[in-house]
Amino acid sequence: MGHPFSNALRKSYAAGADLLRTVRWSFALAWSTGRGFFTGRLIIAVTVGLVPALFALVIRGLVNAVVVTSQRPEPELSSVLPWLFAGLTVTVFEVVSRMFDHYAAGRFQDEFDLEVTSQIMRHSDELDIGFFEGSQFQDTLERARENTTYHLMQLLSNALSFVTSSIQIVSLTGVLFMLEPLALVVLLPFALLHFLF
Repeated sequence: MGHPFSNALRKSYAAGADLLRTVRWSFALAWSTGRGFFTGRLIIAVTVGLVPALFALVIRGLVNAVVVTSQRPEPELSSVLPWLFAGLTVTVFEVVSRMFDHYAAGRFQDEFDLEVTSQIMRHSDELDIGFFEGSQFQDTLERARENTTYHLMQLLSNALSFVTSSIQIVSLTGVLFMLEPLALVVLLPFALLHFLF
C-alpha cells in the first residue's frame, strides 16, 4: 500500500499528462480544421495583449505633450495631435481586431463542430455493431452527447485568453520598468513572495 501523498501525486501527474495530451490533440485538430481562422485568432490574441501597453505609452506621451505645450506662451496643438491620432489608431485597431476575433471565433466554431462531428461519425462507422451494445459504449455515447465541440472550443478560447493575459502582464511590466526602473527593485521582492506563498 502506497503513501496517500504519493498516490495523490501520481493521480495529479496522470491527470496533468492526460490534459496535455488533450490540449495537444485539440490544437492539432484546430490547426487542421481551419488554419486561417486559427492563425488569425492567435495573431489577434498576441496583438490585443499589447494594446494596454501601447495605451500606457500613448497616454504618457499625450500627458507630456500637454504639459510641454501648456508651459509655452502661446500653446499649439501640433505636439499634441500626433499623440491623439496614435490613441485613436490604437483604439480603432482594438475595436476592429475584437470584431474580427468575434467573427473568426464563430466561423471557426462552425468548421470545428463540423469536423469533430464528422470524425465521430467516421469512427462510429468503423466500429463493430456489438460495440454499441456494451456498457462502455453508453459512457462514450453520454460523453459525446455533452456537446464535445463546445468544450473543445472553450479549451481553445481559454488558451488564447491565457496568451493575451500573459502578454499583457509582460508588456505592462516592461513599460513600468522602462518608465520607472526603480520599480523593479521595489516590486520584485513582493512578486517573488506572491508566487512563493
